[in-house]
Amino acid sequence: MSLKKEFSQTPSSRKIGSTFGLKAQGYDQFTPFQSLLISELVECSSPIHSQLRTVADLGCGSGYFAKCSRDHSQQYTVIGLDIALASLKLAKPRNTTTIQGDINALPFKASSFDAVVAASVLQWISDIDNCITVVHDILKPDGYFLFAVFTEQSFCELNTAKQDLGIPVPVNLHNGLDFIVDLNSKQFNVCMSQTICQTFYFKTARDALKSISNYGATAMASEPLNRTMIKELCARYEHKFVSEKGVPLTYSAIIGYAQKGDVS
Repeated sequence: MSLKKEFSQTPSSRKIGSTFGLKAQGYDQFTPFQSLLISELVECSSPIHSQLRTVADLGCGSGYFAKCSRDHSQQYTVIGLDIALASLKLAKPRNTTTIQGDINALPFKASSFDAVVAASVLQWISDIDNCITVVHDILKPDGYFLFAVFTEQSFCELNTAKQDLGIPVPVNLHNGLDFIVDLNSKQFNVCMSQTICQTFYFKTARDALKSISNYGATAMASEPLNRTMIKELCARYEHKFVSEKGVPLTYSAIIGYAQKGDVS
C-alpha cells in the first residue's frame, strides 16, 4: 500500500511506543476489558462484514481485531497501524499487514479503506475531532467507522481519589453521547451503538493501579507519581471505595459503527 508520508517519531510518540511495546507480549491476557470490547465490536458489526475488502485497524496492538475477525470466518484484509514496533511483531502472525505509525498523523491516502477500526485507542488521541475528520477522509464512499471508545465513567473510583488529591487525570475520556454527536457533525451516520460497563475488584488499590498500567495509561502521564503520592492515592482510593468484594475499578465504553456520509 502506498502511503502519503513516512513515519517520523517525535519524543512523545517514542515514549508511548516504548511504553506499549514493553507490555506487548502479555497485552491480550492482562487487558480483559479491551479484549471484550473488540470481541463485541466484531460481533455487533457482523451485518456489514460481507461488504468489506480492506480494513485499517488503528492502534492494532497485537492484532486481536484481526484474530476475532478470522474466528468469525471473515476474509477481508486487515492493515494494522500501531506506534509500538513490538506489538506489530505479534500482529503479523495473525494475518495482519502491519505499518508502524502514529494515529495522530495517519499516513494513508484518501478513500483507501472499506472500513476503519479504532478500538480502545481514541483515549490516547490529542485531537479526536481531527482524527474523526481524517478517518472520514481515508474511508471509501459509504465506508464504515468501527469504534470502541472509553467513556468518562471509566476509572471513576480512581479518578475521584485523584481529584481529591489534586492529581491530574492523563487519559482523554469522552462522554458517550457527545462522541455520537461529534460523529454526526463530521458527516457520519451512526448505524448502531451500545454501552458496555464492567467492574473489576482487586485485593488492594496498588493491584488496581498495576492493572491500569497494563492498558498503557502511564504513557500519557506528564510526570510519574512518586512513592509518597502513590501511597496517599492508594490510601484515599481504599478509604472511599473498598468493600467486601475488594477495591473496585470500573470500565465503561461505547461501541458501534457508523457509515461515511457525503460532506455537505
